[in-house]
Amino acid sequence: MNSRLIALTAIMFVLGVGRGAARDLTVAADGSGDFKTVQAAVDAAPADNRERVVIAIKNGLYPEQVRIHNSFLTLRGEDQKKTRIVAAVESGACPVSPGQSVEEHCSTILAEGNNLVFEDFTVENPFKPEKGKGATLSVMGDSTRIVVHNVDVIGYGGDTFVLSARRSATGAGGEYYANHVYVSGTYHIIVPRGTTYVVDSTFWCMGGLPNCLFSEGVTRETDKLVIRHSVIDGDEPFGLGTYFRDTAWYFIDDTFSDKVRRDGQIHRVPAKNYTMKWGEGRIYFADSKAPDYPWFKNNLDQSPAKSKAVITAAWTLPEWNPESTIGPSIQHFENADGQVRIVFSESVTVRGQPRLVLASGRTAVYVAGSGTDTLSFRLPHPGKVKKIDLQGGAILASSASLHERQANLRLP
Repeated sequence: MNSRLIALTAIMFVLGVGRGAARDLTVAADGSGDFKTVQAAVDAAPADNRERVVIAIKNGLYPEQVRIHNSFLTLRGEDQKKTRIVAAVESGACPVSPGQSVEEHCSTILAEGNNLVFEDFTVENPFKPEKGKGATLSVMGDSTRIVVHNVDVIGYGGDTFVLSARRSATGAGGEYYANHVYVSGTYHIIVPRGTTYVVDSTFWCMGGLPNCLFSEGVTRETDKLVIRHSVIDGDEPFGLGTYFRDTAWYFIDDTFSDKVRRDGQIHRVPAKNYTMKWGEGRIYFADSKAPDYPWFKNNLDQSPAKSKAVITAAWTLPEWNPESTIGPSIQHFENADGQVRIVFSESVTVRGQPRLVLASGRTAVYVAGSGTDTLSFRLPHPGKVKKIDLQGGAILASSASLHERQANLRLP
């Protein structure tokens, strides 16, 4: 067997290809895992991956730029502070091809996939530009449904944490969710385009610039940035933020440092060849601790939400709701060609080797379907399904979520 075939066989074994079930991967810098680098583990997942593949990263320093071009991956560190992905990339010297951005080349982590989860690690770009960008974690391309949880995103320039799917032919931006995230940088340290919900997080605004935060919606009146139960602080007096095109801002139960300047309210910087569709000044505050400036006063009653009780992740991201704990449910069974197929309410990922237990006591073994909404089982003979035996495995939702959502196996 040649070396290329050996390598391919090893990847197939790790991912469960041919066994019909996904398996977690482990990264350890000391060689005790499946891979020594994060990039090697990411590359082991298929380019067209649709199963939830968890890449568990052990504590340690990973001095690498990570490029993610596949979907349905979870990068999960062992400890938020002790698992560190660090790459000092000088944005001024970073080669940028025509039509591409600094973030696409210079970020420590660049993600261009959908349904990604990042949790429990630190990502840092230690480069300290005098005026330029310190791109650290950038979500680009057509990416959407991204969860970032318990992650420190550390940068020392602008555009630290970019959540910026390119606007497609329909103009739709992405959907993003951040929980317990720390972000540092100088200007536009968070850059969401689309709809984003941030909760229990900290923004550290450096350098005393007038534009710490940024948001842009552009294509839908409902696009917005919601920041809730979070802290906005800095090392020098700073301005809160800017926007170029249509967007709405919601600040709910936040804490603003007295480093926010009196003239530091969010302001629009007009974009070339763009006409605002839904009006300026859609910037809303509710029950935040802040300096006694007129523009910090509660004005949520002027917003579509009216009440802060309404403003949840489910309200912000109604077609996704990343905080949901409800798993996929069985819709119906199909029998054909010696198989029984179980159709779920959404795409699922299989772990282990589940079986169907028939009323006769015989079993039907799982054969295919992980990464879709339909699982197929080989049926030894016709019979009524009594229960699903997971054989120490699991059937999970494939889509990105704050919680691991187990399928509801109640038979219809």
